[in-house]
Amino acid sequence: MIQRCESHLQKKFMPPTIIFLLLALSFTGCQIESDYQPEQPDRNWPAVVVYGNPMCPHCRRLTEQLREHRIPYRFLDITADDATRMQLWQLVKKHHPELDRVSLPVVETKGQVLIRPSWSSFLQLLEGS
Repeated sequence: MIQRCESHLQKKFMPPTIIFLLLALSFTGCQIESDYQPEQPDRNWPAVVVYGNPMCPHCRRLTEQLREHRIPYRFLDITADDATRMQLWQLVKKHHPELDRVSLPVVETKGQVLIRPSWSSFLQLLEGS
């Protein structure tokens, strides 16, 4: 009975290597611009630095929203090198010493550090409300 169930599962579901390849292919082309400067920004926005991972859906969504609203930003990929990861941790420990882990993206703007901010709270901070 157990052998029959296992062989049925193997036929019904994809092998792990195929799943991995499909996932890898789905993330190709998911690069996030490291520096985005709109040709004519709507206003003089403060500097925005986004720490994240190009594969992170929350990071991609935030950078897409920044581009849609023509807000310039700098994206630092924490998976690219150890120095960027260390820079992120120093920043987090300075502003949020109680944390021992963070969710991405982490945003630095106007002297504050936001960890996976909602779009509305981020805009409130930018606009000074």
